[in-house]
Amino acid sequence: MIKKKEKSSVFLKFNGENMSPSSLTISEITKILGILEQITTDSAEAEDKKFTLRLQALKSGSCGVALNGDIEEDFLTKFFRRVAQSFKENNLDGFTIDVKKKLEELNKFLKSKTSWIDVFRNEEDTKPLDTIASVEKLNLTGLKYIEGVTTVYGKVLWLGGKTPSVTIEIDEEKSFSCIISEKLVPFFADNIFKEVILHGVASWEPRTHIIKEFKIERVESRKLKPINEAMKNIKNDFGHYFDNIDNPDKWVREIRS
Repeated sequence: MIKKKEKSSVFLKFNGENMSPSSLTISEITKILGILEQITTDSAEAEDKKFTLRLQALKSGSCGVALNGDIEEDFLTKFFRRVAQSFKENNLDGFTIDVKKKLEELNKFLKSKTSWIDVFRNEEDTKPLDTIASVEKLNLTGLKYIEGVTTVYGKVLWLGGKTPSVTIEIDEEKSFSCIISEKLVPFFADNIFKEVILHGVASWEPRTHIIKEFKIERVESRKLKPINEAMKNIKNDFGHYFDNIDNPDKWVREIRS
């Protein structure tokens, strides 16, 4: 039996100077609603979930935004409480790169209005579950991951998920997973358990070099040369260095000692 999705809801009350709907411009209201939509739907997709966020109501007084979506009942309240805690700790570790950038926009908006957001389960509640307050400078790097354009060589281990994802093995100890666009699914399906080259933007931990996130921009198959051809190339490139060695075993023992 397929379990029907429950309707998740949350009520966000924007408090502070000039925060009533009549004091905000249409573009400001549209911008903040767009930020709320992207950070919730992107975070759901990162958990292999998908839903549509809907505006239930826009309340007068301090700007109140009632939101809902067809997903686990407590998803939205848990998510915004997580945002509140991340702002308090000034650590966005665990959020995707895109969500971090949108949270930075949210922080700038709250700072510009000298405002904060009270998070309620619904608009009838009088006691907030938590409060999202702006910080002077939001730490986007969390645990100080490095982000940059890079090329990754690896083997495709897995392909699947409602939101298409792949797992890439870099070596016996390191692998990572990332979301891919639907147009890349045929490529990875044709290259399952094969070596590929990925070009894109990576976020990795500088000490261990473990990739935390990867946004693929371009892919290509990695054509491995047969072992006899590889050995022939090594001989051509480096063989002349060994021409004057009469006893290879003795030479190896000497350089190891």
